[in-house]
Amino acid sequence: YNMDIKPEGLTEAHKSKLKGLIAKLEKHPDIIHFLEPVNWKALGLYDYPTIIKRPMDISTVKKNLSKNKYKTLDTFLNDIDLIWKNCKTYNQIESPIYEQAEMMEKIFKKAALELKQEFSKMKLQDSGDADMKEEEEKNSKEKNYSALTY
Repeated sequence: YNMDIKPEGLTEAHKSKLKGLIAKLEKHPDIIHFLEPVNWKALGLYDYPTIIKRPMDISTVKKNLSKNKYKTLDTFLNDIDLIWKNCKTYNQIESPIYEQAEMMEKIFKKAALELKQEFSKMKLQDSGDADMKEEEEKNSKEKNYSALTY
């Protein structure tokens, strides 16, 4: 996932936007299989660790975000994108879970593009005054991510 935005570290305002994207994804019914790490032993998927070299799921992304492991928008978006890529790598095309991953990937890509645009506006406003930042934060809280509906 190559996003051009490379902020010098993520501010609390940035992290709030990233948490918002996760919350929107979590509201979709197809997210259910992507919330926690794949329990490959319990599922008898003994080849999973040989095929999937870097497992990823929403709970891991949330932990990484809370531990400030994401320094750029790219690293955050790449980890979420990895969730869908891993699923599509391991599972057969046209299987229900593969199709769920495709649906979530489409929703995510629309939201990621919107997030990239918001980060661009925030970066431009970094040189502005505090009143503009407060107004932007107020507006962003009220914003409806229409891209996440289908």
